[in-house]
Amino acid sequence: MAGGARRSNLKDMESEGTL
Repeated sequence: MAGGARRSNLKDMESEGTL
């Protein structure tokens, strides 16, 4: 995952549990 993009997709990642 991208280092800077994860900030924007934080909520999306949390939903998937891939944080």
